[in-house]
Amino acid sequence: MNIISQSLRFRYFRIVSSVMANTIITGEKIITYIDKNYKNNIKAGDVIIYRFRDKLLVSRCIALENDRIRIQDDNVYINDSLINEFHKNLDQKQLELTNRYNLEKLDYNLPETIIEKNKIFLLGDNRYNSNDSRYIGQLSREVIVGKVLYIHFSKNINRIGKIIE
Repeated sequence: MNIISQSLRFRYFRIVSSVMANTIITGEKIITYIDKNYKNNIKAGDVIIYRFRDKLLVSRCIALENDRIRIQDDNVYINDSLINEFHKNLDQKQLELTNRYNLEKLDYNLPETIIEKNKIFLLGDNRYNSNDSRYIGQLSREVIVGKVLYIHFSKNINRIGKIIE
């Protein structure tokens, strides 16, 4: 992800991966709200920009501290309730590609896990092409840069101005 420009409260980012496809498409530019207090107000479902190993990445917050999360057969359960993931992208072609280039078949399930204090659990919408909390673990709220608000630029003119939910 590249920073295009920035102001005091908003930043433009260009998406360079397909982690959030079809919510945000590779090459689109997004507007992100930056506020140091947002880290304390994040909600499950928010799409956020965060820092990981000196890179800026984008994912969706799925669970917050004290939540119990379990992923089974591509379904996410929070506190034993199946959540509605209208944004989830389960592209079977991506699954076949991912499995073809890995020495062992990846397991997309997750046993029940309790989110630790001041931590969050993130998932990419493009589940079969996302290096998210299933692999990198729970992340501290301190890594959060901001909340994605809307698409500022897209090759598809109909997506410009789309609010990210």
